[in-house]
Amino acid sequence: MDVDADTHCTIQQYLKLIQKRASGELLTTASWIRQQIINHPEYKKDSIVSERINYDLLKICKEIQDGERQCPELLGQGNNSKTKDNIPPAIQKHLTIANACT
Repeated sequence: MDVDADTHCTIQQYLKLIQKRASGELLTTASWIRQQIINHPEYKKDSIVSERINYDLLKICKEIQDGERQCPELLGQGNNSKTKDNIPPAIQKHLTIANACT
């Protein structure tokens, strides 16, 4: 694969995640959601997801997304991407100059 090292590392992590989910080592998102609902104290085993259950589920999802809560049963251990969210200053400068010329 002809990609930089950071991208290669990120792709490898995604492939490992998919492999672990396929093997049953990690929960799928659907299984995890079902587990959260079934284990909620307000769930009455009547297939009804109340507003409170839904709110609590979304709150947990947001905490996981924001890195405030770990969820190894869903995401595994230590899945930190090396890919950067920002563009390095040298590349940004080049893009600015290139765009100014067009």
